[in-house]
Amino acid sequence: MSFAHLHVYTQYSILDGQSKIGDLIDAAVANGQPALAITDHGNMLGVKEFLDTVAKKGVTLKPIVGSEFYVAGASRFDRKGREVPISLLWNLCLPA
Repeated sequence: MSFAHLHVYTQYSILDGQSKIGDLIDAAVANGQPALAITDHGNMLGVKEFLDTVAKKGVTLKPIVGSEFYVAGASRFDRKGREVPISLLWNLCLPA
């Protein structure tokens, strides 16, 4: 049975990740993973580097791209206070 990481932060996830894309690809290939998904937090800045690096290395790794987006439980225009209930704070991971 094969395994693939589907929720990985790279150095493009500010304050959340520090893994370099080339190192992630090398580790996934070394571990026999058929695919790898990068899902940086709040952005997709590493997508081009990820796809280009997989192609350049010529590996049989299937690249999956996505992002972990912020989901607001209320309007961004609601400025009544800084106290936001934990039930209104959400992240949504969306692999493409």
